[in-house]
Amino acid sequence: SPAAPGPLGRGPWGPSALWPPGIPRGDPPGIPGTPPGTPGVKKSDFYKKTIFVGQSVSYSGNAIFNTLSHISKSKKIELPVFEEVQLGLSTGLALNGFIPVTCFPRFDFLILAMNQLVNHLDKMRSLSNNSFKPRVIIRTSIGSKKPLNGGVQHTQDYTKIFKNILTEINVVSLKNPKDIFKEFKFALNRKDSKSTLLIENGDYYNSKWLTI
Repeated sequence: SPAAPGPLGRGPWGPSALWPPGIPRGDPPGIPGTPPGTPGVKKSDFYKKTIFVGQSVSYSGNAIFNTLSHISKSKKIELPVFEEVQLGLSTGLALNGFIPVTCFPRFDFLILAMNQLVNHLDKMRSLSNNSFKPRVIIRTSIGSKKPLNGGVQHTQDYTKIFKNILTEINVVSLKNPKDIFKEFKFALNRKDSKSTLLIENGDYYNSKWLTI
């Protein structure tokens, strides 16, 4: 049977098992969620805190993988299919000063992380009296229907539902190629350090987004 968990950061189940190579341990400048421009925080240090987590961020398996091909492997954490844990892990990274870009290949799969999303990340400021302000960038995509329809369990658009249920997380539907970099940049740099859910559309990867 597996060994019992040890102290934080030690043992087979500690965070060190998932800590990406090449990323320094230790406390970041300032408090978690500190935006660039804060005294003592360099912009370069701020961007170094970004980290990409999820399914097929390191290995091919979905359309999002190709958009991350230029990202160093040292800034990626490949995860198995456990959406609830993924979002909880992402929140934990953010509370430790990182800026996780957590990728869910299809919008339908993000439903499996609703507890961590709605009851934890979205309520963190209220629960902590604004003491904790984790910045998580959640990236997902509405499943494509062309050239092959993935079926009703893989192609739904839940944007309106998520906008209604989330109170602290900004929900953005990306429909125009010109908005992509602008919205990602805003999510990364916003002064209030709020988390952002960015919703892409799988049918655009081979059509309008191809011309970017």
